[in-house]
Amino acid sequence: MTACVTPPDGVFATSAQRFPDRAAAMGYIDRLLSKRGRNGDLIITDHAVRFVTCEVEESGREVFVVPHEETEVVYRDGNWLFLRSARQAGGTRQYFGFALHGTTRASGESLAEAALAELRKRRAAKGLFVTPRVQPAADLVIVDQGDPEVRIASVDRGRVGSETGKGVAAGAVAGVAVGLNPELPLILYPPAAVVLIVGGALIGGATGSIQAEKEAQRNALMLPLEDAVLGKALHEMRMGPTLAEKIEPLLRVESRWRTGVAGQGSPNCGDYYRDCAQQGILGVVEIPPARIEFRADKANLEGDQDRARQTLSIFQRVYLYSTLSGQPVAIIDVAARSDRHSLVEWRENSGAKLREAIREAQQPMPDVIAMQLQRSLDKLITFK
Repeated sequence: MTACVTPPDGVFATSAQRFPDRAAAMGYIDRLLSKRGRNGDLIITDHAVRFVTCEVEESGREVFVVPHEETEVVYRDGNWLFLRSARQAGGTRQYFGFALHGTTRASGESLAEAALAELRKRRAAKGLFVTPRVQPAADLVIVDQGDPEVRIASVDRGRVGSETGKGVAAGAVAGVAVGLNPELPLILYPPAAVVLIVGGALIGGATGSIQAEKEAQRNALMLPLEDAVLGKALHEMRMGPTLAEKIEPLLRVESRWRTGVAGQGSPNCGDYYRDCAQQGILGVVEIPPARIEFRADKANLEGDQDRARQTLSIFQRVYLYSTLSGQPVAIIDVAARSDRHSLVEWRENSGAKLREAIREAQQPMPDVIAMQLQRSLDKLITFK
């Protein structure tokens, strides 16, 4: 069922559209994208995948050829067939997407499945990669990436006028909250308990004069905090590994994915975990180092940084990567804010108060992150 050419006997061919640099199907949007693809025939021989465009004059047709030896991974997503090239200079890879929209005799999905079967048969005959190795590795691996980054945020509220005072006064009664911006978070005054913010939604707390507080935070000066006592306490708390270990069993609930924790560092899977697909790992949950900020008024910090009362804020970002495309299919942001203390108080008893505040702030995070990850797992590209 071809549109342009008559293939010789023993060669699989079907009409298709080619989309360079496409690694994943776009679902219902692919109909809109169909106008941007090149119409032609997908032809699979014993040696290569060919694509011939449909031009009236044969001399004007484009012929696109990818030898099987230059293709690293082949997979299907609905009516789409994808080829991923071997690693090129600089570590990059090329992707070739073919949309098979079907005919009155066969659906696009069945044509794509038949094309995949043809490709696998010819690759197997050459001894090339067809399916992941059978091994005890998980389908989904959780990776943490080390100790958090710690900063002091010097917030100059004096420059935003009387509205700032109103905002702080209102916040002292009710708490101030806005949608989460990881770079410009807002302080809650006073934090009566841990307050968790997920993707802009506030869990607990109420609203006060938001705009003035937002202006003050926009002008916050971030200063690195190098403190031996607090640094040791944070390292010993194993924030990333602890979060990974708590998320792992939650993802196994009502999930077809087998999950595992890789531990600190990354699996040996190349850039963006792309080589993990050939090990049977199709998704990687990456937990980068959290960002911890101690936020205080600039005037108080200039007076005595060690004794200025500071709000503890924790910002955590989590990625879900598809190892076939090498792209994140979900990015989850959560933030928690805890009580106000001075650095002197945070350091007491080898950072005991800091440990307690972080444990309390982290407590709801695994459930919230796992819930959002569960919703995103269906976006992972899977081998077929």
